[in-house]
Amino acid sequence: MSSTNSRFRTAMHALAVIAYVEGQQATSDQIAASVATDASVVRRLLSALRESGLVQTVGGRFGGYALGRSSARISLLDVYRAVGPDTLFPMPDRKPNADCPVGARIHGVLDDPLDAAHAALEQRLAATSLADVMQRILGAG
Repeated sequence: MSSTNSRFRTAMHALAVIAYVEGQQATSDQIAASVATDASVVRRLLSALRESGLVQTVGGRFGGYALGRSSARISLLDVYRAVGPDTLFPMPDRKPNADCPVGARIHGVLDDPLDAAHAALEQRLAATSLADVMQRILGAG
């Protein structure tokens, strides 16, 4: 699994834990225990989620993290954009050989189908909220 997919899944897991304890705050240690990862990994993701307004920090003795808005107003696309790359299919670091017939045209040929795939992913993620995820999580138990 790529690190991007892992970041998205871990961020969603963290948000689900925060949503689960609604009315309370979840600490990075509690979230990390649920995710089964180091709390520093969770804190880095929560920082990106906080910058995007998806979570807020609550200070004090019983502080932690709370949702920045209702779970119904947090789409999977919001989370993806907060922790993911600009595109699923980034350009390679090296440019292909422009003197080669394939190298000269490969990127232009791939752009349309890859852009369409990325748009379809974003459309699907936008149609699913954290509330939808929580409904399925709670319904499974």
